[in-house]
Amino acid sequence: MLPEKKTTAVAPGCSPLAHSLRFLATTAGRDKILRSVQYFARFYCWYIHRVQHRQDAIDFQAISKQFEITRKILRIGTFIEKFNAASAAYRKRSTDAPLRYLTVAHHLGYGGYLALDNIIAIDAAGVRKLTTAKQLKKLAYRSWMAGLISSIVADIYSLCKLHKKDGEGAAEAKRTCMAQYNTYAQLLANLCDLALPLSVLGYANLGDGVVGMAGIVSSLIGVRFQWRKTAMIESRS
Repeated sequence: MLPEKKTTAVAPGCSPLAHSLRFLATTAGRDKILRSVQYFARFYCWYIHRVQHRQDAIDFQAISKQFEITRKILRIGTFIEKFNAASAAYRKRSTDAPLRYLTVAHHLGYGGYLALDNIIAIDAAGVRKLTTAKQLKKLAYRSWMAGLISSIVADIYSLCKLHKKDGEGAAEAKRTCMAQYNTYAQLLANLCDLALPLSVLGYANLGDGVVGMAGIVSSLIGVRFQWRKTAMIESRS
């Protein structure tokens, strides 16, 4: 019989440098960092133009645009992972039915967004101009918004279940508290992310300052989750 695997939060003796390299080695890790810089540039561009009335805002607009294009290129092919995750979630019959369907909808929505974004990347990178680029962009953001709404409903549903759950013992109570904290953080990130598609699709009149700050918050939450994810290692007992 194979020995049982144990999961620990942080590798014993793992240096911050090794952890940082492992974090940056992941596509998600690099994307979260670039996304944070992109939205900071967008917010700062709004700040120096509207608050300080400086004329060098164009430089930060260019930075934000370049990081956006870089992220599009790095995300090429990642939609396959989301569609695979949707398939895996659908096959997982043991989970709560409403939560399972909401998870599937989230992965399909975000996967559709990434697939369309891959096509748009051809136009954004200047490889070939697409006459349908604007229509594809709107369709992509609708798909992302559908995925975000599914995720938000799933987060609220999970929180309702967690609040009704009574922890038996200190260890179980601690796990429940941590699950609530992570779900609240994920809910906040999803709500912040929702600002961009709402703005692009014209459902809400949000300026670059609001969208930029919302993007910074959701990106930093994503960095934190990805950092913790890369810190998890498997060791044999």
